[in-house]
Amino acid sequence: ENSPMAWGLGFQALGFGCVMPIYTTLHLLATGAQAPAASSLPSSSAARLKALPISLVLGFLVPSLYMWGSHQYASTNTHQILVAIWQIFPVYISFFQIINSRLISTSKNPKDQVKDVQTSLETLYGFLITFSRIFHMGTIAYVLSSFYQLSEGSTRKPIDVSRFLIPANPFIVTSIKSFADGT
Repeated sequence: ENSPMAWGLGFQALGFGCVMPIYTTLHLLATGAQAPAASSLPSSSAARLKALPISLVLGFLVPSLYMWGSHQYASTNTHQILVAIWQIFPVYISFFQIINSRLISTSKNPKDQVKDVQTSLETLYGFLITFSRIFHMGTIAYVLSSFYQLSEGSTRKPIDVSRFLIPANPFIVTSIKSFADGT
């Protein structure tokens, strides 16, 4: 349960629907289904909580933006290599989390530690909500914009609803020129 890298790679390889029930079951068995009080958390918890937004930005956001932008200036093969490298972003997040949590200092006073944990949780939740909203709204805007031509010179093809809402017929045999290009 204490290895976010292993669970993250499991989510990447097997999917949320397969890994999450296993993770939740193990978590409930290991913790007895009770959340610890903030006062009982070790002092390293505040440091880990403070480090998590930085680790997410460095380990997920930066590689994602690099991979997303690479298709404009890199060849198809290079872009595919970058996508493959990006797939192990849980490893990058864990790496930065280990480093950042050791670099961030926290209070040694038990009362201040409780306040540090609570403040860190509030900051973390605010960051995650903002991060999530930006990406969800960006995705929704991208999908909606594809239904309409934003400019007359747009080279992007409109999304065909039947292509992403209705699964392809597995019994139709078609020849694919390039899997990487989607043609």
